[in-house]
Amino acid sequence: KENIADQRESPAREVAGALRHLGAVLQYWDPYVATWEPGGVSVPRVTDLTAAAEAADCVILLQHHRELTDEVLSTFGARLLDTRGAATTGRRL
Repeated sequence: KENIADQRESPAREVAGALRHLGAVLQYWDPYVATWEPGGVSVPRVTDLTAAAEAADCVILLQHHRELTDEVLSTFGARLLDTRGAATTGRRL
């Protein structure tokens, strides 16, 4: 849910589990969620979104928080997979 810490019914848990099953190395950025343990496995939180995105092969937008302006999202370029239709760049799902 946008702009709050409520994780109930979040599809992010299932996405994380599927990606982990495929061998992905996960990190997350969320200004509202201090710890995240989908499936009981801790995922490291990043605080510098820009640096983490630059080092990532793929950035998946699962929740469009107000901090994620179009200017911020545009810096991810082709690495962005936008599941919310929030960005003007990247790929949409």
